[in-house]
Amino acid sequence: MGLPRGYKWKVVVDPTRSGDYPGIFYGGHFRWTDIHLPCHDREAIPCPFPTGTVFENIETGERVLIRQGKILFLGNEPENRPRPTRPAFGGLQRA
Repeated sequence: MGLPRGYKWKVVVDPTRSGDYPGIFYGGHFRWTDIHLPCHDREAIPCPFPTGTVFENIETGERVLIRQGKILFLGNEPENRPRPTRPAFGGLQRA
């Protein structure tokens, strides 16, 4: 049985990991809307994941980093692949 539809973003770096403890988020799968909150929520609530969390899209390999409540694209997509379309929300930056 696979993942529910839309859960394409896997945590590959979890700053809450320590020794043998796997961390709170490591290996978890999330939707883009779990990471990047809708516009009206983002003003009051920044990205809920801790600084240093890295997500990888399991289909494209694209990675994003969370830094102080902001989402930074790591710029690791292949040059010949078009970027996925996302709503034009504020707060997205390139690393």
